[in-house]
Amino acid sequence: MKRFAGLMILLLFIFSGCTSKDWFDNEDTYLIAHRGAHIGAPENTIESISQAANLGYDGVEIDVRESKDGTNFLMHNKKLDKTTNGKGKLENHTNKYLKNLKINTSEYPKYKNKELKIPTFKEAVKQISQENLIVNVDGSKGDWEDNKFIESIVDTLKKYDVYERSFFVLSDKNIRDEFVESYPDATVSWLYDPKDSIDEEIQQVKDYECALLSITDDIATESMLNKLNETEIVYQVYNVNNDERFKELESSDVPIVETDEINPDDL
Repeated sequence: MKRFAGLMILLLFIFSGCTSKDWFDNEDTYLIAHRGAHIGAPENTIESISQAANLGYDGVEIDVRESKDGTNFLMHNKKLDKTTNGKGKLENHTNKYLKNLKINTSEYPKYKNKELKIPTFKEAVKQISQENLIVNVDGSKGDWEDNKFIESIVDTLKKYDVYERSFFVLSDKNIRDEFVESYPDATVSWLYDPKDSIDEEIQQVKDYECALLSITDDIATESMLNKLNETEIVYQVYNVNNDERFKELESSDVPIVETDEINPDDL
């Protein structure tokens, strides 16, 4: 995958209002590693971000939560128990407690005897910057109605020159609109609900200065993809975990695919 050339297209897409033909004319479909490349390293870790770059992904999706004393960390699960030796919710613990925890590496032989830590958002973004990756910031965790929390997220992305190749998945329209009001140059997305009118969702993408629609692979029919391509909006298909399915979507000119299991080396 031509990741570095692709990123230049992404920047052009962002600066041109997200409807540039150059985006759709790009020969590659961007492949995003959900929670980092956890086919090779524990999810939402620095190592999973590095693995994403090493394996040839174009970007990563990450989850952000805020500690009791205001530090942002990566963590998907509501409770620490599943992926670390900690207990309870991340939000109920201090920075000091969280930094002393160890990530469970039992399913990853490469890291079995290594001590992995929960990364702060700052540490993760710094690594994303070094690897020159796109980043999908999942807005379903953390308090996206808290201006201080939002400001810390945006400021960190800008500090490491990642903001321009980031997008924020915010499915609550009120939260999304307030976010865009504060950061009109941000790229936003949301999960499409098939109960809603696809035509109205497409129009909403166009109404934002910079937006893309996220649809699950379960509803990404050929007719749906044709409609999306004809309207020239940007979109991503997520929950794609089969190599052959990726190739089908790639041949259908899908701009972005998000996966948990596909290894770019196998494509």
